[in-house]
Amino acid sequence: MENVSKEQLHELIEALPETEATAAKRFLEFLLSLQEGEEYFSSEDLAEIEEGFAQIRRGEVINWDDFKKRHNL
Repeated sequence: MENVSKEQLHELIEALPETEATAAKRFLEFLLSLQEGEEYFSSEDLAEIEEGFAQIRRGEVINWDDFKKRHNL
């Protein structure tokens, strides 16, 4: 496994487009929460994820192109 310095991580962060800053922050917070032993997903989050899986099992899905059309994306 490659050793990575914090300096290298800082360089990557500086190279990120500003539009990706929120995603990078959330991912780093996620990594920190794993180290601290915190639960990343709340019980409500897990219930919503499980409901999503249940919808998929029931066939309640649409493809990405139809979703974009439906939501004017």
